[in-house]
Amino acid sequence: MKDYSFYNRAIELDPKNAGKFYAGRAVLYFYDMEYELAWQDFQKAIELGEYVLNIQQYKMLMSYKHNEESKQTDFSNVT
Repeated sequence: MKDYSFYNRAIELDPKNAGKFYAGRAVLYFYDMEYELAWQDFQKAIELGEYVLNIQQYKMLMSYKHNEESKQTDFSNVT
C-alpha cells in the first residue's frame, strides 16, 4: 500500500489545486488496485476541471473495477 499522506495533506492545504492532487492520488490508488477509490478520485479531479479521462482509460478502469467486484483475477480481457 502506498503512502497517501502527501496527497491528503496537499488537498487540505491547497484547495485551489486540489484537482491535481486528486488525480495524483487516483493513480496511486489504481496502482494499489484500489479501483473504487481511484474512480472516486478521478471523478473528483474531473469535477474540479483538472483531469480528462479518455475513453480507453475509462474502459480500462471500469473493467478493473468490474473484475474486482466480481472477484475475477484474469485481466487478459482488459484492453
